[in-house]
Amino acid sequence: MKLSSLPGVLIKDVATALDIHPFMFSLWRKQVRDGVIVAKSAVLGVQTVAELRRLRELERRYKLRAGRARLRSLLQWNTAALIAQLRAASDV
Repeated sequence: MKLSSLPGVLIKDVATALDIHPFMFSLWRKQVRDGVIVAKSAVLGVQTVAELRRLRELERRYKLRAGRARLRSLLQWNTAALIAQLRAASDV
């Protein structure tokens, strides 16, 4: 199920690789999403838990940086557009 949720991975391809009809695979994915099918929880070691925390923190920082970069880019673009509009208005 996790493999089919990765970006660029098609349900059809995963189902074919597992020799499962794509409709059944889609149905099972929906049941997992809705909580009808629930997997047993895995017992994780201390090192694994620490690594997962570290990865989550890195992911959070990356998302913040990416968001700031997008915001900075939008502000620069909007500022440039505003300056162009003001110059055009002052030329009139």
